[in-house]
Amino acid sequence: MANISVWFDKEEQIIVQRIEGSLDLKTLDQVMTLSEECAAQLENPGDIRILVDTRGMIASDLATRRRGAAILKEKNVKCMAFWGAPPFERTLQRLMMIIIGEKRMRLFATEQEARAWLKANRPPSGSSPAQQPGN
Repeated sequence: MANISVWFDKEEQIIVQRIEGSLDLKTLDQVMTLSEECAAQLENPGDIRILVDTRGMIASDLATRRRGAAILKEKNVKCMAFWGAPPFERTLQRLMMIIIGEKRMRLFATEQEARAWLKANRPPSGSSPAQQPGN
């Protein structure tokens, strides 16, 4: 069971998740419930951008990863930035994202890099968030 924290960064208009331990299906559901509560506070409800601190996360199983990918599509998450995983783990995850063609998720070494990418993918005020993040 993982220790989770989820909060809304009002200034950046992003949902922040911190996961420590093993992420299983039950914990993923808890994270998503808390994230939905945060999404209700967004100025633009269609602009769901998520920052995930994975420094303390232990790799999840295949079923949890599949469910996470399905949720990403179901909830129309615009982009999701993961940071803090060791280099080898980031390499494996990048390979998986390339294989499945997922462009809305990116992995970063630092929180600063992850936040910069999320900020770059924030739509200008008054515009539609329908566009997907760039490569």
